[in-house]
Amino acid sequence: PNVEFGAFVGAHMIEEDSSEVISQLMEDILFDGDLLKKLSSHYQSGDSISDEKIDLIRSLRIANKRSELLHRLFLGQLELELNSNFDPKADESLISLQRRLAEEYCPHYKPPKGNIDPLVQVFQSNALGKNTMHYRYLWSDIISSDLFSSLFKSGGKANKIGDVLSKGAS
Repeated sequence: PNVEFGAFVGAHMIEEDSSEVISQLMEDILFDGDLLKKLSSHYQSGDSISDEKIDLIRSLRIANKRSELLHRLFLGQLELELNSNFDPKADESLISLQRRLAEEYCPHYKPPKGNIDPLVQVFQSNALGKNTMHYRYLWSDIISSDLFSSLFKSGGKANKIGDVLSKGAS
């Protein structure tokens, strides 16, 4: 198809800071209890997923999100240190810097000795021109959380997602 303003459409035009907002919003919507009940049913009985299972899924998701937050803060701080304070001629090596920040930000997961995967992640994102990528991802997460709360939460009680979406369409 011919698109008159093709240079101004598409994923490449999304600001880096908001590139993950929609996908994270979809995760928030998916993990909402009402939607999980509507989307899931036992293949034989047709019963919806139980409230206990939904609570377990939410608890696991919260634990995963906490772990992810710490890991992203670690990678973000590693990137900032490398690009602002790190002196290759000083006593602290790249590996020592990585280890120190891992102990501070995610002591539950420290890269094994000799593992430079976090440094590689930072160098790769910088080489692709995606500086502060890990903080940008966190910013997208904050925006999507605010968006989810404003669209689907009212007075602490979840609105029905279908109702909210249909009001937005009218």
